[in-house]
Amino acid sequence: MERPFPAYQGDDPYIFVCYAHDDAEVVYAEITRLRGEGLNIWYDEGISPGSTWRDEVALALTQCSVFLYYVTARSVASINCLNEVNFCLSRERKILSVHLEETELPLGLELSLSAMQAIFRADHTSEAYQTKLLASLKSLLPGIIEPTALSRVQPAETELDEQSIAILPLVNRNLDSADEYLCDGISEERSGR
Repeated sequence: MERPFPAYQGDDPYIFVCYAHDDAEVVYAEITRLRGEGLNIWYDEGISPGSTWRDEVALALTQCSVFLYYVTARSVASINCLNEVNFCLSRERKILSVHLEETELPLGLELSLSAMQAIFRADHTSEAYQTKLLASLKSLLPGIIEPTALSRVQPAETELDEQSIAILPLVNRNLDSADEYLCDGISEERSGR
């Protein structure tokens, strides 16, 4: 099967995609959609001349911001996928598991992934699944700031040529409600000046 695009090479945050090559048709459609949303995607699409597979994959895993694991019966049976999962766990990478099909996980893998975020594709409509996946990845990537409704409003034309600064509320992406007060406090402090 022809690969849809070259793997990301650069210094910006990127997603490492782990999948079984037998699932390439489905996974390629998935990563093409994510790349179309502006996300940087690294996947095993061929090794550079002079490199070894292990070295190139290990380097990509070490430098990725998010490890996206497409779970299928074939990927949980793949020793390469399991090695990549274990490597990411040892390097404390952010991991998102996407269960493309109902798959019984080996007990060790289930234990390893039990505290990690997971999406079960069968639990959502196609549109809801794609929205959830994109939102989850953006929440895990450093430096991704979603535009707010305020930032999309066009400024009114004025006769004055003044410079101004808009203070937008901070968004708590930590999911820990205990940190909500910090975002509110900083927003209130900044807007009070």
